[in-house]
Amino acid sequence: MGRRGFGIGAIMGGFSTYMLAKRTELMGDLAPAGSDVRLTYHMVALALMAVALLMFIRAGLTIVRTLTGRARKPAQKSARGFAAEPAEPSSFDADAALARYVERKALEPKPVANPERQPAPVHRGFGRKAV
Repeated sequence: MGRRGFGIGAIMGGFSTYMLAKRTELMGDLAPAGSDVRLTYHMVALALMAVALLMFIRAGLTIVRTLTGRARKPAQKSARGFAAEPAEPSSFDADAALARYVERKALEPKPVANPERQPAPVHRGFGRKAV
């Protein structure tokens, strides 16, 4: 089906959403005067109109891209389902990077605990301290 099929689906969805928005607006018009329900119906209708507009824009872009031949082509996948390997292999060596990291960590001095420093007393309980 591809991109063109989605354009047609977006047009149909846009018209459906537009018709639903018009029905919702009519329900708001027929609501009793002075009730808060009218505003609710009209706000929902406005949101539906915005969704319909976005669907029409998406469909238009899809149709223009299809007609001009600029449709996006999906990335080719290998047998495992991942994107195909790049043509030239990478010069990155993970084993060498890990070895450099372990060597650098081994050369760093380890922090020494200060024996004079006492840990702060733990405050247990809630509210005022008993005297």
